[in-house]
Amino acid sequence: MEFENGGHPVVQGILKYLDSGADMEDRTWRNVVASNNDYPHAPWWHTDSNSTARSIYNPTAILAGFILKYAVRNSALYERGMGIARELTDLFLQDPALEMHPLRCVATLLECIAWAELQEQFPYVSLKEAVKVQTIQLISRDEGQWNGYSCRPSFFLKSPQSPGYAELAGLMHQELDHIVETRNPEGVWNLTWTWAGYEREFAISENWWKAHIVIENMLLLREFGRIAEH
Repeated sequence: MEFENGGHPVVQGILKYLDSGADMEDRTWRNVVASNNDYPHAPWWHTDSNSTARSIYNPTAILAGFILKYAVRNSALYERGMGIARELTDLFLQDPALEMHPLRCVATLLECIAWAELQEQFPYVSLKEAVKVQTIQLISRDEGQWNGYSCRPSFFLKSPQSPGYAELAGLMHQELDHIVETRNPEGVWNLTWTWAGYEREFAISENWWKAHIVIENMLLLREFGRIAEH
């Protein structure tokens, strides 16, 4: 979700949470929190540990980017976000061989840096190239795997301006065909995952997720000229 107005109550609420230091350890926000276990949830959101090992980029890179976009410049929170962003981008350039989810977090951080016009504060060109190279390596060329847990082109290629699109344009349009062809009889898309347990709650969550996927796919199809913009 994008907010043009940094003064929006939702934005201010998020910034207040980030400034509080809650769910944070060693300048890293936790990927999962213990209270997840008390409510219906997907198995990958369950936690048996307070370790932040999986949180170095996910979600810390995204949250640092959010701060750079919306926090008041020169505030303590902004300085914290800038410091974390610099630490993470330096770490990424040392070892850019990330899996798809942490890499997407780094890519989102770069988008936030560009949105905030802070490119000169970072080795932005090198970072963008490293993201592109790793993106090209991760994306699955096998259409048969796209309905499972694999890295589809659209996981990183959101528009013709996305890093790596020039090299993967043909594959991206193959996925767009795949998206159109894999709608169910109701004209929407089935989920490619389920929850282990919580069947009643998942039945509700499933419909929410279907609506989310419809919006994402329609925006993607529009961005690549498959449907007209009205």
